[in-house]
Amino acid sequence: MTPADPTALEAIGAVNREFVLSGQLPAETFRRRQRLYEDRHVGDYGVARSIDEPTARRDLEDAVWLPSACRALVDEHRR
Repeated sequence: MTPADPTALEAIGAVNREFVLSGQLPAETFRRRQRLYEDRHVGDYGVARSIDEPTARRDLEDAVWLPSACRALVDEHRR
């Protein structure tokens, strides 16, 4: 998956449209997900900068938070 990969961009857009805009996930979801996506590409491809420790720590926290938020949404819909 590259930054211009239409499948990745469509998936990000679909999550935003279906779950964030509908209020099922908090508005910060898109911003966190987008930052993780961009920082991952910096880490993978070294795009003009590197990731410092505070950014890496924030990314780790968000990487743990995002699937937890999605899991809570799935669990809520199973009830």
